[in-house]
Amino acid sequence: MAYRKIITAMFLASFFVGTVSAKQQYRPWQTGKLETLEEGSCGFVPKCLELSIETADYLYVCKWKKVRTVRWHKDPYFRSIGPVEFAVENGTLYIRGAKGKEYKTELLEKIPIPDKSSYPPELKA
Repeated sequence: MAYRKIITAMFLASFFVGTVSAKQQYRPWQTGKLETLEEGSCGFVPKCLELSIETADYLYVCKWKKVRTVRWHKDPYFRSIGPVEFAVENGTLYIRGAKGKEYKTELLEKIPIPDKSSYPPELKA
């Protein structure tokens, strides 16, 4: 009887460890600067955040929408304007929050930033 409980506990432990490791995916994380963070309403969705992240080459504009879930849901907490880690995959931008949690956002635009070395000296300010 005790062996059954031990075997069941070991099976459940291995199952949960396997699902946690399978859930974590490798993402090509980059570092950028969080430029804007605006809170608003998105139609029927009660809350959304519009974000823009700037890197050396691109400006990424994205939107996070609060979706209704059955479980308790916590809004993302991002540090105020400053450095942020993010990854882009298939039209989705993932942002790593201040506490390490990943938030899935909708990538709206990817705007290339022009090279400043080609500007005349009076416009480089």
